[in-house]
Amino acid sequence: MHWGRVLAIVLGTGLALVATACSARAQAVRPLTYVAIGASDAVGVGAHDPETEGWVPRFGTRLGSNVRVVNLGISGSMLAQALDEQLGPALDAQPDVVTVWLAVNDLNSRVPLERYAADLDALLGQLETSHARVLVGNVPDLGRLAAYRGIDPLPLQAEVARWNQVIADTTARHGDALVDLYARWQQVALPTCSAMRCVMLGRKPKPATDAPLLPSTAVIEARDLHKTYVMGRMRVPALRGVNLQIDRGEIVAIVGPSGCGKTTLLHCLSGLEDFESGDVLLEGQRLAQLSDGQKADQRARRMGFVFQSYNLLPVLNTLENVELPLLLAGRSAGEARRRALRALEVVGLENRLRHRPSELSGGQQQRVAIARALAPEPAVIFADEPTGNLDSDSATELMQLIDRLNRENGQTFVLVTHAREVAAHAGRIIRMRDGEIVALEDGRGVEGP
Repeated sequence: MHWGRVLAIVLGTGLALVATACSARAQAVRPLTYVAIGASDAVGVGAHDPETEGWVPRFGTRLGSNVRVVNLGISGSMLAQALDEQLGPALDAQPDVVTVWLAVNDLNSRVPLERYAADLDALLGQLETSHARVLVGNVPDLGRLAAYRGIDPLPLQAEVARWNQVIADTTARHGDALVDLYARWQQVALPTCSAMRCVMLGRKPKPATDAPLLPSTAVIEARDLHKTYVMGRMRVPALRGVNLQIDRGEIVAIVGPSGCGKTTLLHCLSGLEDFESGDVLLEGQRLAQLSDGQKADQRARRMGFVFQSYNLLPVLNTLENVELPLLLAGRSAGEARRRALRALEVVGLENRLRHRPSELSGGQQQRVAIARALAPEPAVIFADEPTGNLDSDSATELMQLIDRLNRENGQTFVLVTHAREVAAHAGRIIRMRDGEIVALEDGRGVEGP
């Protein structure tokens, strides 16, 4: 939580309210006009009224009574129509805010990429001449595109990535804000309102290279991720254009044969290894833009790790092993102690606080490792073969603990495993082969590798 940003928003809101109250004494406040162009049905901006062939605003009350919504609601794939028929009425409304919502779904079946880029460039060029603040919202949706074409979504990932890049490049030429709503189709309406509130507070929207303007369901995202290892004169591809989104509250298992890129993907997602091209976003923040020190800070505060070999310090007892990373991350001694005790109680080791690793069973040591990962209250916990050194009973108990933490606390887990019984606990199974994702499957009882 950036308290400086929160304070700025609170102060900005307070000043805006004071200014509004003062001006209202002399004259009525002019309603702020908001115009939506594009895939409004996708982002929940409006609901189609078949009787009037028009669009009825659905979230105007969320934006406040002083907002007049003019929703044009044409498809994001028909920018030429927006230029010819809709742009004039939009600008006639003298809008304070204009959003252009794009939806990469069925549009590439209708319009060539080059034509689409040219239409978008022309539309943004004309909007640039108005006094309005302009937001470009991008809602890529592989599911809708795959359903439209009647094929599996996986082969379309690279194509959608190309469309996304064209949209980003075209938008950047006009200095507008590209708001990447890389979220599921039905989960975008509320973030839309957050974006509008940001604009109404008078703050220029941030570009996609900064912290995200909109909240998202995604904890971790990989976009067209490539990684190659150099071994002597040989170049060995480890990741080949991986695209992946992991949402809050998921248990995701990454499975596949040895050498397929599972651990490399986990290391790239967590910032432990660099990658050649693509993007990794942690709650919307691009890891590639962070220094090594900043990545280490993000790992300490926002990620937890559980490894096959436990990685406990033998000279420290259970409580000290959990406290140490918190102290290294800058937590006070009192806070580190409170967090460590709470985490150890959650995993059922409150009676083993003074035991050293050599005095614990393998299952108990792995519980200490999970408590250590839980203590910072991370956004996501990465576990690389967490049951690899455990007997079957201990492995079952460990996975039951992970299930409980996910069910009761909504904790997100990303598991790398060879074990079918581990993968069966995941809500989603990601299969890899030769550095690529080859299948996405529902879990919960489905056999893994």
